[in-house]
Parts: sequence; C-alpha cells; structure tokens
Amino acid sequence: MSMMTVLVQDSSGQYQEARALLDSGSQSSFLTEHCRNRLGVTRDKCSVAVQDMAGLQVPLIKARTQIIIRSVRRNTSLFPVETFILPRITVEKTSPAEQKCEEIYRTTTTRQVDG
Repeated sequence: MSMMTVLVQDSSGQYQEARALLDSGSQSSFLTEHCRNRLGVTRDKCSVAVQDMAGLQVPLIKARTQIIIRSVRRNTSLFPVETFILPRITVEKTSPAEQKCEEIYRTTTTRQVDG
C-alpha cells in the first residue's frame, strides 16, 4: 500500500487536498466522516458489512457518498469514486489468535523486581 495526496471536489465545486491510501487489492473505497464533513458532500444511507485485510469484521458501514478526485500535479481527468464512510480508516486490531497469544502471555509471565 502507498499514500498519495489527491484533490477532492467539495460541495461548492472547489478542490481540496486529501491523503489517499492506495490498495490495489481492495474492492472498495473508503472516506472518513471527518473528510466528508470537511468536503460538505452529502451521504446516502446503506448497510454494508466489510472485513479488513486480516479478515476481521469492521463495524457495520451505514453511509456512502460519491466523490470526484483528480491528481494534484496536473489538471488531469476527473475520477468519480463511490466511497463508504467510516469513522476511521485505520484501526489497531488484533486477530483472535493474537488476542489469545496476548492473554497467555499476560497470565503466564511475571516481571522480576530487578527488571
């Protein structure tokens, strides 16, 4: 995955810079609620269940919107993108196996007084 800056059209037709996380393997596009508010774009209700790359369930997605993006570097083609709206794009989650490992570590490990 890589990060880049793009221009996103706001509700007044002006373009604002935004960071885009590019994932060529993703089947969907996402926008944070904060960015949606900043752009002033409308949202439509939906109900979509999504899993992250580790196969963990993401909280149910309840809204989506259509945005238009273009390159920052030159006046290129406009790309309409349907995005699902999330409170956050990245979250620190652990898989059930990692959670079990952490639990075993906490219950079986003691710290020595001298470090």
